[in-house]
Amino acid sequence: MSGLETTLLATLGTVLVAFITLSGARFTARQSRAVGDRNANTADWTALVAAYERLPARVATLETEIISVQATAKAAEDRAVQAEQRASQAEQRAAAMERRAIVAVDYVRQLLVWIAANVPNREPPPAPVELTADLGLTPLDGPPQ
Repeated sequence: MSGLETTLLATLGTVLVAFITLSGARFTARQSRAVGDRNANTADWTALVAAYERLPARVATLETEIISVQATAKAAEDRAVQAEQRASQAEQRAAAMERRAIVAVDYVRQLLVWIAANVPNREPPPAPVELTADLGLTPLDGPPQ
C-alpha cells in the first residue's frame, strides 16, 4: 500500500469511527429520551394509581360528611318547625287575650253605667290611666253617662 492509500484509509477510518461514534451518541440520546419518557409515564401512572387507590377512602369521608350535614340540616329544620309552632301558639294566645280584654273593657263600661244609674251620690274609683282610652274616658272624667 502506498502512503496515499494508507493516509486515505486512516482518514476514512477516522471518519468512519467518528460517524459510528456520532450515530451511537444519537442512538444513546434517543434511548435516554425514550427511557425518560417511560419514566415520566411511569411516574404519571404511579400518581394516577395512587389517586385511584385513595378514592374509596375519600368517597367514604365525603359520605360521612354528607350524613353529618344532612343530620345538621334535619335538626335545624326540626328546630324551625318547633319555633313556628311556638309562634303560632303564642299568636293564638295573644288573640284570645285580646278578645278577652275587649270583653272585659265592655263589661267595665257597662258596670260604670250601672253604678252611675244605681248608686246615687257615689263615684266609682277612677279608672287606671291605661284603660281610660279604652273605656272612653279622659283621666279626669267620671263614669260614662
